[in-house]
Amino acid sequence: MSLEKIVKQWQEDSKIDSTQLDQALVNLPLLHGKYLHLLTEARVKLKLNRLERGKVYHIAAQYCRGELNNKEDLTETGRQPNLHKVHVKADWREYANADPEVIKFDQRIVIHEETVDVLTEIMKQINQMSFTIRSLIDWFKLSGS
Repeated sequence: MSLEKIVKQWQEDSKIDSTQLDQALVNLPLLHGKYLHLLTEARVKLKLNRLERGKVYHIAAQYCRGELNNKEDLTETGRQPNLHKVHVKADWREYANADPEVIKFDQRIVIHEETVDVLTEIMKQINQMSFTIRSLIDWFKLSGS
């Protein structure tokens, strides 16, 4: 699920109807399960993207060093022959990090990291909701409403 959809869904799910506090309290485990599932999925996607980025970076680094110039490797990776081998380690790392495929994975990782952060915050809010609901119940008892 996209980050935007998660935020929109949380905006709806986080609303507490003060006339149905008992129902809100009953729904907390469901909310917890729903967002825990989303958080787990996001963490797995993040880890998988980091692993895949490592593979893509390795290929980009080999390419920058001129190690992928045989016909089979070029065909497999979809690259053109590299006419400019980079010999200095710091330089080929810079070139490998600037590789378009590596940048794609870096962008995905940023999005997945933000999704994990947002879902972690949502989980904290869900844990706090029970205290909020109980406080509201106590307030209604004291105020006689």
